[in-house]
Amino acid sequence: MAKEIDKAVLLYKEAKAAYYAGYPVMSDAEFDKLEDRIRALDPHNPVLSIVGAPVTARVKIQHDPPMLSARKVKTVDDVKKWAGNNVVVWGYKVDGMSVDVEYIEGVLSTASTRGDGDEGEDITPAAMNVMPVSIKNCKKTFKVRGEAYIAINDFNRINDALGGEYDSPRNMGTSTMMVKDPTLAAERHMRFMAWELIVPGQSLSVVQKIDMLTKWGFETADVGLVKNVDGFKKIFDDVTRKRATFDFEMDGVVFKIDDPAIQAQMSVTEHHPRWMVALKFEAAEDETKLTSITWQVGRTFVLTPVAELEPVHLAHAEIKRATLHNARFVRDNKIGAGDMLYIVRSGDVIPKVTGVAKSVNRPEPIPKTCPACGGVTRWGETKVDLFCTNADCPEANIQSILYFLDTIKVKGIGEKTVRRMVADGKVKKPVSVYKLTTEYLTKTFGVNGQKMYDRIVLARKLAIDVFLESLGIELLGQNASRQIAARVKSVDGITPQLVDELFGASSKKAAAMKPGLAKRPWKSFIDAGVVIGSGVVRRVTLPPVAAKPKTRAKPVGSTRQGTLDVLVGKPKPKPAAPRPATAPSKRAGGSSLAGKSVYVTGSVEGYTKQQLEDFVVAHGMVWKELSQTLDYLVTGESGVGMAKIKKVDEWKAAGKATGLEILEWDAFVKKLKG
Repeated sequence: MAKEIDKAVLLYKEAKAAYYAGYPVMSDAEFDKLEDRIRALDPHNPVLSIVGAPVTARVKIQHDPPMLSARKVKTVDDVKKWAGNNVVVWGYKVDGMSVDVEYIEGVLSTASTRGDGDEGEDITPAAMNVMPVSIKNCKKTFKVRGEAYIAINDFNRINDALGGEYDSPRNMGTSTMMVKDPTLAAERHMRFMAWELIVPGQSLSVVQKIDMLTKWGFETADVGLVKNVDGFKKIFDDVTRKRATFDFEMDGVVFKIDDPAIQAQMSVTEHHPRWMVALKFEAAEDETKLTSITWQVGRTFVLTPVAELEPVHLAHAEIKRATLHNARFVRDNKIGAGDMLYIVRSGDVIPKVTGVAKSVNRPEPIPKTCPACGGVTRWGETKVDLFCTNADCPEANIQSILYFLDTIKVKGIGEKTVRRMVADGKVKKPVSVYKLTTEYLTKTFGVNGQKMYDRIVLARKLAIDVFLESLGIELLGQNASRQIAARVKSVDGITPQLVDELFGASSKKAAAMKPGLAKRPWKSFIDAGVVIGSGVVRRVTLPPVAAKPKTRAKPVGSTRQGTLDVLVGKPKPKPAAPRPATAPSKRAGGSSLAGKSVYVTGSVEGYTKQQLEDFVVAHGMVWKELSQTLDYLVTGESGVGMAKIKKVDEWKAAGKATGLEILEWDAFVKKLKG
């Protein structure tokens, strides 16, 4: 069960990060099922408390209070049970980009993304082209939270002009708010719909917030009161029926307790307020005809079937292709050209086939040879996936090269470029990238060729964990790569015995990794001049071990200050968190706790959750979710998850988790130094 939980948690994290980046990898329905599965297997798993996704390289702005999510419920009866006899307000669950906007004396001061819930990225210049810069006759200091979105009509018009570059309004909206040019938000008519108002020192009902926001010129997601117990179903049914008539994407209805006193009594969890729930729509589904099946070869040599369809409109997008999941799905459902298929597209993700509506009884033959190279195919052990057996399959190699470049963060070399390199005979395997000459690149790709060469040169030094992850070996992902790297000083220390020790000699994970690692794939890279490890560590930005900034400096790099000076004469807004200094990184194995597994619950001043994880990894330890095999559970300075502490106490009372030690943050740092 532990392996199933670990796999589900990893998939959950990847899906959540992709969603908040604006490029979701699974449907809302799939994500909800995955979340439900984790909750059923491990109700107290820390991943269920994650809000948003880690922030990246921009100026950071702290969220006070944190931006939490809405708890999802499945039925109207669940909403009724939650509501009890309380007065409830309902509103739209807008599917946009969550934004936190601070106004000082009625003037827009900062705007930031949701980020990880505790801090987000500064998008103030773009926000000033979307929402009011100043509120007339208002001298209040307050925060407004809501969704930045693009209207569906605007999306269709702009996307047609761009040749269908974006899959959905949410993708386009997120991209628009994050680009360097803030005027693009105005050009694309980005909008903002508020769902929260925070006024320091004032306790406001939801209805009062709606009134104030409307008065100040904001569009609000919250609509009004639920009149009676039958109103919950009526409202949800009405919105569901009229959903297609709205000019914005939404994925459900939100219900909130109106009374602020009752809200305070119900309080919040690390993940969501208990006084708010969201009832989501069923995924958008329709039927269309299958014209053919395309089999695509991936980097792991798996053949994935893709349905080529007669166009159908789902969730405001024209769908021509959809995933058929795997070869077993095609075989078991006897799918073939001419069949009418059920297609689902929930939110803004890749459409998928869920079943056969009507069959013409002409099932597609399962390929006996690879469509890319003609190599013989074989079924995997579980009879789910079909594999190409040709180790030199050009398509699989192209996908491996693309994965390698993406993992080591070499930008500017895309699929079209890689295919040209392969066609020219210059690149056959990932290591071939390091053998490219500046002469070939500049002759073939001009000025961009020199840029490619320079980026490749910079990537000749790789951290051990980054290198291992880039190999694309089955089940050797980021976490497993970090665990191995934390135990060795060089790649020569990677042995089958170490893999067995870390992951279990009889585990599927160890069995999958060992054949690829036994080939010592690093040798060809070292021969090509690549430095792996040897003092190189994964590049991370961390606060100093003992330094915790007490003040917040004003963000830099935005264009808003001049506007504010004109409007209000240089106000003094609450500053944002400074960009942290870089910690003195230690080589893997260099700290007194090297190789130990650690999880930090709660918050530490001056650190985001991602920075805490990076801090642990940079000092040779392994960041691991709470489990009975964890070495250290470190408690932060505030916001400690007491459920986690209680869980450890329960384990120890039952004679389990005997090696797990709970440390306060200061004691942990002292132990690390000592």
